[in-house]
Amino acid sequence: MDSEQRSGLRYIAEMAVAAALEVGVVLARKPFLATHHDGSVLRDIVLILPVFPIWLMLVAVIRHYLRIDEYQRLKLLQIVSLCAGIAVCVYTSYPFVADVFRLKPLDIAYAWPIMAVCWIAATLLSKLDSRIRTA
Repeated sequence: MDSEQRSGLRYIAEMAVAAALEVGVVLARKPFLATHHDGSVLRDIVLILPVFPIWLMLVAVIRHYLRIDEYQRLKLLQIVSLCAGIAVCVYTSYPFVADVFRLKPLDIAYAWPIMAVCWIAATLLSKLDSRIRTA
């Protein structure tokens, strides 16, 4: 296994851990908050816990960026910029669509998952494009 593959696997592992923590914290948070209505410090800590895995995701991306070569950095930045644009369009156009179809408002907690889906799709399309161009 070459260094590029090891770097990719490290990134996937770091991102998977951060994402699993985020899902776990969010899922555990709701039942806790439903039973604890007081203004305790513990409740405040539970309210803020989802922030930390989100920042761990950013740290995973930065660490991956620092490990890869210049060409991969260029491709990564292209993918991230495309994904950010798509995610912003989806997130900002949703309220207008929601008005027309009487949908519930989109919670900010969906911002990372929307970005992640765009990122995965753009990465797969980029890999497919690279294979088509080299064939």
